[in-house]
Amino acid sequence: MADIAIQDVQAAKIIELSKKNRQLTLALERERLVATKLRSEPQGQQGGAVASSGSLDPSSVEEIARSVVEQAAEAAEAANKEAAMWKERHQAQTNKMAQLEQKVLEGGTSSDWKGRREVIQMLRDQVKALKAAQGLVPEGRQEAATKKVLSKISGTKTAEMERVAGELAVARAELDSLKAKYDAAVSRRKVLENEIASMKEKVAVVLDKSRNDDKLVAALRTELANIRRGAASAANKVTSRLMLAP
Repeated sequence: MADIAIQDVQAAKIIELSKKNRQLTLALERERLVATKLRSEPQGQQGGAVASSGSLDPSSVEEIARSVVEQAAEAAEAANKEAAMWKERHQAQTNKMAQLEQKVLEGGTSSDWKGRREVIQMLRDQVKALKAAQGLVPEGRQEAATKKVLSKISGTKTAEMERVAGELAVARAELDSLKAKYDAAVSRRKVLENEIASMKEKVAVVLDKSRNDDKLVAALRTELANIRRGAASAANKVTSRLMLAP
């Protein structure tokens, strides 16, 4: 359930980043339209008043860009934390499996001498049992008790080995599952890092375009003011000449 929740959060962040990217693109298009309209004003309205064309709002563009970068950074940080968590679990499971394998190996090597002793005793018991069957040597109480103890030890050892082997199989399955989840987390982190790089490039382009548009708008407004002053000066000169004429 925790894995599904993490994936849902990351998917929501990616969708939100896409929305922010779309808003940024729309804002850029609006700024371009305003700049184009300002360029056309001096040519069409040199002799009269110029209508207001709407003002640029670079602060809103910067705010959207900053929000996009912050959202992308948060998504990348969440992906890094998830990858670190799966890596830690993977390492812990690897250590557990190594311990179980060592336990199996130690159980096999340290009990070799016990195994040989048990085999010898079992062979002796079989010889005595055959002799007893032929009426040569009757089986004593001590030998019967020894045989019972050895049988119990053998059964316990077999059960323990089966239990350890089962735990080892489960640990290996968990290790494979953790490795798959870790690889998936690393893959998602790489995707988010690529998204961040792309977003940063787009933000840089938009900010640079916004600065250039601000400069162009300022130049166009200065040119409009000069045209207006020139038109007013020419009108004053014509009026003065008309008033001085006889």
